[in-house]
Amino acid sequence: MRFLLAIFLGLSLLLGNCITAAPATAAVQHCRIVKGKRVCIDRIKRSAKQYWVYKATLTVNGVKQAPAVYDCVSRVIVEPDDTIIHFGKNDPSAVVCDLFRERSKSMRLSDLSAPRS
Repeated sequence: MRFLLAIFLGLSLLLGNCITAAPATAAVQHCRIVKGKRVCIDRIKRSAKQYWVYKATLTVNGVKQAPAVYDCVSRVIVEPDDTIIHFGKNDPSAVVCDLFRERSKSMRLSDLSAPRS
């Protein structure tokens, strides 16, 4: 009986180590070239209440920016010191809202229903 218990514990330890020692997968970054600058989204979190508002951290040409709040309807950035900055279509910050626009298009297409008779 002790022999079976020892085998069971040995197998469970061996399998447990294999599962926990699995290599971590790399995070996928969303990057674009805007006005000659490489702009990547490092972290992004969408507001649950206002789906067009994102809190994101960008990296521009390898330099990490401070986290900011992006309002994609008003096209403004609210920086950590509460400074409000308007941005245009070709601004590097527009990468966040372009991602929003891509997602909203796919959501609209999936929400289409069949025409009524």
